[in-house]
Amino acid sequence: MEQKHEEQKIKEEKKEYEQKLEEKIEDIEHEIKEVEAKTEHEKGQRKQELHRLLDDLKVKREQANKRLSEVRSASADTWKNVKTRMDATLDDLKKFGRKVFHK
Repeated sequence: MEQKHEEQKIKEEKKEYEQKLEEKIEDIEHEIKEVEAKTEHEKGQRKQELHRLLDDLKVKREQANKRLSEVRSASADTWKNVKTRMDATLDDLKKFGRKVFHK
């Protein structure tokens, strides 16, 4: 009975976490589009730098999407390890995003 309760708790936590991750990834997607629009007005080296940073950010966003897939398929036994890896990926994405968005 206790194990079933624990599994249900993990399932609910996982679902909430998935929703938060989807929202964060969606927010990053919107920010990417905003920066892309701003980049169109830039010239020369600044424009090239912003394009390179945006390309790198898109790669990181794809990595986050892969991790999200891992979260969705994680079992109760693997949940904590998957969550830890996803947290690290999101932190990296946020830091890189701040770097891009403040250029």
